[in-house]
Amino acid sequence: YADDNTCVFYWTGYEPSTLSAAGERLGLTVPGFATVQDWFDTCSLDLHRWTKDRFVSPSGYGLKTIAPLCGFNWRDDDPGGQQSEIWFEELLAGDTAMKQRLLDYNEDDVAAQLAIRRWVISRDDGGGPGSAIPGVADWPIAG
Repeated sequence: YADDNTCVFYWTGYEPSTLSAAGERLGLTVPGFATVQDWFDTCSLDLHRWTKDRFVSPSGYGLKTIAPLCGFNWRDDDPGGQQSEIWFEELLAGDTAMKQRLLDYNEDDVAAQLAIRRWVISRDDGGGPGSAIPGVADWPIAG
């Protein structure tokens, strides 16, 4: 359920495309919105796109590149989306230690996005690029 203060931050389009496709396939919507994609268009922000539009990074714009520049480091010494798929396969094959590794990795991905937001906002003097990042309480919601 989304209220007037809901804002979902994500990194690239995996979440919106996957959840929108699932919504279409299963006939699901979010209350107050015609489609799941309409909800994402109104109540979310692609932090990757936002960062790429405002900063220059000669090393790329992946989460694992940008977050360390903002002071964040993953607990795992080998984090990565493809690596997490291998861990998931290992979990399915019976390696139960992979469950916690995957949970920690996903938690760190979310914390990395928060670290980026905090880093940008902490350097904002009111007129810089950080002033364009909406806070949850400031997020406009339709409907």
